[in-house]
Parts: sequence; structure tokens; C-alpha cells
Amino acid sequence: MFSEKTRSASATTSGELVTLELSREAFFDFLRRRPDTAIDFLVELGQRLEDTDKILRTRVSRNANEEHDETISPAQRIADLIADFSGSLAFLFINLAVFAIWILANTVGPAIWHYDPYPFQFLTMAVSLEAIFLSIFVLISQNRQAAKGRIKADLDYQVNVKTELELSSMAEHIRDIEQKLHHIHHDVLEASGGKEEA
Repeated sequence: MFSEKTRSASATTSGELVTLELSREAFFDFLRRRPDTAIDFLVELGQRLEDTDKILRTRVSRNANEEHDETISPAQRIADLIADFSGSLAFLFINLAVFAIWILANTVGPAIWHYDPYPFQFLTMAVSLEAIFLSIFVLISQNRQAAKGRIKADLDYQVNVKTELELSSMAEHIRDIEQKLHHIHHDVLEASGGKEEA
């Protein structure tokens, strides 16, 4: 409307639609008669341009891991380390070795050294406590992964918005080039027609 260039837009309606057309001159005349509306319009337009400029100038493609690591506490880092280690083969082998030594120490040899005789109640309690604490650490780590996923989704959305804006800008430049080429082609045809007549 301001630049007298055609712009495309799409809309979907859920019911009957009535459209009204406002010409460029009628809109300018309305703004001349209502300066307060013109000021509000310019403020809104400036805000939109500023928001668009921020999106285009900001580096959106950041690393979700780095973004999330900036916000976690030392306790959460420790919980992550424990959860990672509890899912490793080293943790499995350490547990196997401790259980084997414990059972052998309490079944083989003189009864005086059997500090946790069969049915190994102390060992059972220790294993239960280990399972409880490990499950808590795993849940904390899963919650962190979910938070990281939300950050990643937000960054992806920002990248998509920036891409959409840049593609819109590119499409407008292509339309301008196409229009200029059309005018050049028209001028060439007129020039060649004039030469043939002469």
C-alpha cells in the first residue's frame, strides 16, 4: 500500500467471508484527517521493524546443549554424571565384582568371618538403597533432557521464523528483478520496433 507494489498473503476462513478494499489514497486521506491514528500506526510499524531486525541480526542457530548447560546447578551436573556412569559397563562390572566378593566372603571360609550370612539381608538392603538413589538420579537426568528438548524446540522455531523472513525478503527481491527485466525487455522491444519503422 505504501510502496505501490503488489504483496501476496494467504488466509483461511472458517465461515462466510466479507472483504473490504481500501485504496491507497483513501487510507492516506484517513491518516491526514486523524494524526493520532497515523502516530499509532507508525509506532506499531516501527516496533514490527525492530522485532524483525532483531530476528535477522541475532544468531539463532545456537547449540541447545550450551544453552542448557549455562542454567544448570552443580547438583544437577553431579546427578548427570552419576546417571551416565550407572548406565555404563564399568558400573555393571563393579557391581558384579562387589556382589561376588560379598557372597563368597559370607559363604566360604570359617563362620566367624560371615558378617552378613545367608540370606544376605545387609546386601539386599544396600542393593535396594542403590536402586532407589540411582532411579532418582536417572529421573533428574531425564527431566534435564526434557528441558533441553524444550530449548531445542524453541531454537528450531526461531530458526524457522528467521528462515521464513529471509525467504520472504528474497522473494521480494526476485519480484523486483523480474519487474525490472520485464521493463528492460519492453524497452528493448520498443527500441527495436522504432528502428524497423525508421
